[in-house]
Amino acid sequence: MKTATESQVKEDTEKMLVKGVDNIISNEVSLWIIGVINVGLKPLLFLFGFPGNILCAAVFYKLGLRERINLCVFALALTDLVTITVTFCGGVERVFREFLGVELNIQYFTGPTGFLWASMFVSTIIACERCFCVVSPFKAQRYIKTSTTAVIITVATVVLVGVFSAIVGPKHKAVTVYDLATNTTRSVVYVTRWEKN
Repeated sequence: MKTATESQVKEDTEKMLVKGVDNIISNEVSLWIIGVINVGLKPLLFLFGFPGNILCAAVFYKLGLRERINLCVFALALTDLVTITVTFCGGVERVFREFLGVELNIQYFTGPTGFLWASMFVSTIIACERCFCVVSPFKAQRYIKTSTTAVIITVATVVLVGVFSAIVGPKHKAVTVYDLATNTTRSVVYVTRWEKN
């Protein structure tokens, strides 16, 4: 882990975006808000969302994936399951980093956030497919096949997660910032230009 002063981090604005250096609210209030989100809300979301999405995926799998809507909602449940799990793991990593001072590698938690975008994409597919079925039910049966929907969802998910894992993950770095005024250090995650390791 590299150590830098707060002024050095501020000066390097071309290469990085630093969260938490120039905030409207104080660092203590920001720490409390982050703590409530990461210690309270994200575990609660994981507690209810994880079994809920498993149940939803199981129900639509049992109904059969030959129908387009069953396939779409099954895919949405799986992508939401991964999204909730990655969000929870990211929150746990942040709690370890901010409160306990334990450094975990942030790169492993930013890449899979591509599932968040995949979840939004599948939700859009569901909305468009339902709209097309309402407007032109006979054309929808003829033009939109279940196998085509499965291929589109699979390819889009692989591309979104692959792009996030290959590009976004390596761009996030963690450094320790030394504050001269308070004589304390804290970890900061910043975004760099893409560079080969």
